[in-house]
Amino acid sequence: MEMNVERWIEDLVAGCPGMHVARSDTGKFTSGAVSPRTVANMESRRPDDVADGRFVVGKKIMYPKRSYAEWLAKKFYKTVQKVV
Repeated sequence: MEMNVERWIEDLVAGCPGMHVARSDTGKFTSGAVSPRTVANMESRRPDDVADGRFVVGKKIMYPKRSYAEWLAKKFYKTVQKVV
């Protein structure tokens, strides 16, 4: 089965309970495809280019899961597509 970006986003969103995802759970959210450390490094290099709706709870960076899935797809899908 061929994976496309819309399907990948839907799979990410459907596979995660709740409305939000913590950056520290990025590995689980993407089934290991993207490391939370990679996302942290990207955000520190380009603080103006983050997923819409990012917020902090205690020491956790949180994202609305659909917005985060779309941002991850925009940044990483080409790499994932070559592997699939």
